[in-house]
Amino acid sequence: MAKFKDYKEANKYVKELHLRSASDWRRWSRSERPPHIPSNPSNTYKGKGWKSWSDWLGTSNVAGGNLKYSCNDDFFKIWSQDMAYVLGLWCADGYANYNSSSFCITLHKKDSYILEFILKIIGSNSRLYSHGENNELLRITSKGICKDLKGMGFRESKTFSLKFPNIPKKYLPDFIRGFWDGDGTVSKYNQGGSSSVLCASDSFVTSLLSFE
Repeated sequence: MAKFKDYKEANKYVKELHLRSASDWRRWSRSERPPHIPSNPSNTYKGKGWKSWSDWLGTSNVAGGNLKYSCNDDFFKIWSQDMAYVLGLWCADGYANYNSSSFCITLHKKDSYILEFILKIIGSNSRLYSHGENNELLRITSKGICKDLKGMGFRESKTFSLKFPNIPKKYLPDFIRGFWDGDGTVSKYNQGGSSSVLCASDSFVTSLLSFE
């Protein structure tokens, strides 16, 4: 049986997701909910801090029950060095949920400064929150961003089906830099060293090697 966070910790975690309604909660709960957060919090925390769904989601102090947040929904519409870098990093360590319009990237806590940088250039006032013991999660809700990712041919479950996107040659180094920051490693030997990237998609690796 899963050990859930106490109400105060769980409530703080959920509020940082910026979910706007019970429907958003149900979609997120079905696809992204970690084991330490209950699927039915009203029952789990009854008599242990539970107040209401608006308090649980953090919408109780917002008119109309909608959280206000900012984000550049058109970030992936125009190629730039920053856009190509973020796309590369997302291809390595990110995922999306098109139903809930969620754009997510998970990195180790020591690399959280990269996620802070991404929030800044995307113009989002969302916050990072813990994901497991050692990771930080960036989660941005944006229909525009998810629509553009889908338009580029990216699937939600892309681990084995990741396709190399059609990138302008000018921004190819930035894309590869982002991907390498996500899944790259450096190994040092007595007489030298090597660098490598990990990817489960044969198609993506084949395309990447063609640029050598």
